[in-house]
Amino acid sequence: MQSALVANIKTAAEIAGFTRPRLAAAIHRRTFHPERPTRARVAREFTPTDVVRLAAVNALSRMGLPLAQADQAAAAITLPVKPDSALAVTTAGARVHAEVVSAGALPLLARKGVIALDLPHLAARVLAALEARSGRAAPALVIPGAPE
Repeated sequence: MQSALVANIKTAAEIAGFTRPRLAAAIHRRTFHPERPTRARVAREFTPTDVVRLAAVNALSRMGLPLAQADQAAAAITLPVKPDSALAVTTAGARVHAEVVSAGALPLLARKGVIALDLPHLAARVLAALEARSGRAAPALVIPGAPE
């Protein structure tokens, strides 16, 4: 388990840039898969990893990927992230391939139609928002040395 720091659906949606109904619908349709299972009569809890992945899903969907493909791609994100990393995503029809790569490889990959996300920046933004909302320190989501 990464941390006792969790967010409710409202907080997770706001930090990631979703509306609460859109996030609830994505979970219901199984286009987003939170790490923690639901429990009877307990509100769903979202981990810091969930919120980073949700923010990535939102960013990828704004870049034109369908929500289900964006979720498949974001599933490749593991925390903490390296300071020079990026999520590289390619699609072929309904298939999605995503991997975390060195940011130095992006100029070459960009010529091949790869969609890329700056993971250290995304994780740092989510971390700051989680800490501000909770008043508690979140786990390190970015390996020290990451650009702010």
